[in-house]
Amino acid sequence: MADAQGDICAMRLTERLEDAVLALDTQPAGFEDAVRKTDHVEELRRILGILLDVLADWEMLADREARGP
Repeated sequence: MADAQGDICAMRLTERLEDAVLALDTQPAGFEDAVRKTDHVEELRRILGILLDVLADWEMLADREARGP
């Protein structure tokens, strides 16, 4: 079965997220060198909340599709 446009978008999202997170761990000037650590932690918490909502929606749709009509 060929990927739909939604599959391509979902894969792009997860690949970019993974790349961004891994870059933080591998770059010599990572989070440890940040001056506004607290601000960045708060922003990451906000984004994680959004990601958790997206994950919950995706899980619901995937479960519904797996069960069938």
